[in-house]
Amino acid sequence: MALDFTVVITVRQRFGDSEADDIAQETEAPFVGAEKSYDFRCPNVDSRQQAILLFQCMGANAQQSLEINGQPVFGGIPSSVESLTIPDPPTLLFRAQWNGNIMLIHEGVLHENNVLRIQAGELGDGNIDNFIVDNLVVIFKTRPGVVGGIPEGEITAG
Repeated sequence: MALDFTVVITVRQRFGDSEADDIAQETEAPFVGAEKSYDFRCPNVDSRQQAILLFQCMGANAQQSLEINGQPVFGGIPSSVESLTIPDPPTLLFRAQWNGNIMLIHEGVLHENNVLRIQAGELGDGNIDNFIVDNLVVIFKTRPGVVGGIPEGEITAG
């Protein structure tokens, strides 16, 4: 069975409620706000098959909402903040780090035309979490008998 992929996000995107320079994140990444939707195509996708979602994130303090075509991607965007305790004097520090993520997209979710929606979650104190997403790619299986959008019988050596 043939595989294909679509790059959905190629430039780092900052989510949340703060464009401030005082947050411990890269401030060169474009700020998109609390949520954003991305249109993407999966040509010749076999939607009866599962697919894989790959991405990097940094600075998520809690799990964030991630969905494709209105269906949740289970696991969402997981927390990517590490807590450290410094012994003398006892101090709890939080350090944002880049995480690589692999998520499963269930069968029946992907179509030829798709919408990925990312929404930043609330932290419980009225603030929305600030985090960055980068390099988001969908890997999917294609329909049998179709290679690169060309039916197999029409492929010729050139």
